[in-house]
Amino acid sequence: MAPRFCNASRKTGSLTLALLALLALFGTAYGGDEGRSGLWPVRVHGVFGYIDRNGKVVIRPRFEEAGPFHENLAAVRLNGKRGFIDTNGRTVVPLQFEAVEPFFEGMARVKRAGKWGFVDNKGRLVTPPRFDWAMDLREGFALVEQGGKYGYVGCDGQISVAPRFAEAGEFWEGLAHVQIGGLWGFIDRTGKMAIEPQFTYAGNFHEGLAQVEKNDKHGYIDRAGQMIVPPIFEGHRLEWFSEGLAMIAVGNKYGYIDKAGRIAVPPRYWLAWHFQEGVARVQMDDAKWGLINRIGEMVSEGRFDNIDDFRDGLARVRIFRSYGFVDPKGKLQVPVEFSAALPFSEGLAAVHVGGSHRQLAIEDPRRRFDPMSPLFLYSNLPFSREKVPRTSGGKGWGYIDRQGTMMIPPGLDFAGSFVGGLAEASKGNRHGYIDRSGRFIWETREAAKATP
Repeated sequence: MAPRFCNASRKTGSLTLALLALLALFGTAYGGDEGRSGLWPVRVHGVFGYIDRNGKVVIRPRFEEAGPFHENLAAVRLNGKRGFIDTNGRTVVPLQFEAVEPFFEGMARVKRAGKWGFVDNKGRLVTPPRFDWAMDLREGFALVEQGGKYGYVGCDGQISVAPRFAEAGEFWEGLAHVQIGGLWGFIDRTGKMAIEPQFTYAGNFHEGLAQVEKNDKHGYIDRAGQMIVPPIFEGHRLEWFSEGLAMIAVGNKYGYIDKAGRIAVPPRYWLAWHFQEGVARVQMDDAKWGLINRIGEMVSEGRFDNIDDFRDGLARVRIFRSYGFVDPKGKLQVPVEFSAALPFSEGLAAVHVGGSHRQLAIEDPRRRFDPMSPLFLYSNLPFSREKVPRTSGGKGWGYIDRQGTMMIPPGLDFAGSFVGGLAEASKGNRHGYIDRSGRFIWETREAAKATP
C-alpha cells in the first residue's frame, strides 16, 4: 500500500492534493487486508456478501454495499445506513451512520448528521460525531477540525489536544507541525510546543529531519529544532529525506543533498523523485526519465516516458503507450511490450497484451506529480474497487511473473492485483476471483462492468 502523507490542512492547496492524487494512483493494489482476514466481497443478485479463500460463501449476501476488511472489520451498508461487521458476519458497529471510513490503529471515522466522530473495534462510539472534519489515527492521534480550528483526538477517543491551531498536520516521528499566528512550529504528543512557531512553512519529520521555510528558502531542522541544513535552497514544499538524501532545486534544476546539507548529486535534472531501493527516478531535459544511484550515476539511461515506484522489487516503465518493468540496477527485467500493466503484487503483475490503453487527453510529459500519467483513463473493479486502466482491443489481460514469463495467458477482460492469493477478474459474462493458476474459484454470471 502506498504511504499516507500529511497535508497541513485540507486548505493547503493544489500541491498537496496533487501529491495525494498521485499516491492514490500508485496505490493500485487492493487496499484492504483480505489476505489476513481471508475474506473477499462478492455480489449475488444485487446484494453483497463475502467468500473465503476457497470460494465458499461464508457471510450471506444481504448488504447494499460491502467493503474490504481492515483490521478484521469491514464497512457495510444496509437500508441506507453504514456500520461494520466482523469476519463472522456479526454486526460490531451498528449500522447507523451516513458515512464510515476503514479502521486504522483500532479506530474508524464515522459520520452522522454531517459531523465526524470515532468508533473503536469493540463497537463503542468513543467520540460522538461533533467534528467538521477528521483524519485517521496516525501514531495514536487523529487530526480533527472543529469551528475552523485544528486539534487531536487520542487512541482512546478523547480530545488529547484541544482544537486551537489555525492549521495543523499529522504526527510523524512523535511531532506534528502546527500553525499559530501565521507561523509554523511543532508540538509533541502531550500538546506541548516542542519547537516554537518561527517558520513560514514546516513539513513532516522523515529520518529525523523536517523541511522548513524561511524567506522563501528551504532548509531542515532536527527534532530539537536545531537548523541542520540552512534555509538556502529553492524547490517546492513536501520534500523529505529518503535513504539519507533529499531533493533540492537550484534555479530550475533538481539535485540532492545529504543530511549535512552537502550536495550529493548536483542539480542537473529537470525533475526528480525520492530514493527507493538505492535509486531515484529523474527526468532529463528531453523529458525522458531514467534512474540514478546515490552518487548521481545513471543506472538506467533516460529513455522512458515514465517510471513508477518499485513494488516487489520492480518498477513499471512506459515508452509512449507501452509498458514494461525495470529492476533497481537499471536492468529492463520485462520488455516494454504491454499496452497496460499493474504493479507487481505477490510475485505477479496483470498486463494487457495488444490493443491500447485509453487516454483522456494529450499528455504533458513535464507534469510534476504524475510519473505514470493520470491522464490515462482508469476504472474501478466492481468488488475490490481497485483502479485498473481502461483498455480496448488486443488479446486482453493476463499475468506475468518477475522474469516476464506469462503465467496466466491473456484473455481476461478485466484483471486486478493478487491479494492473499486471489485477484478479481472478468471474462465475458464471468466475473469473480481467480487463483494463481487463472482458475475462477468463485464467479457470478451477472453483468460485470468496471465503473468509471
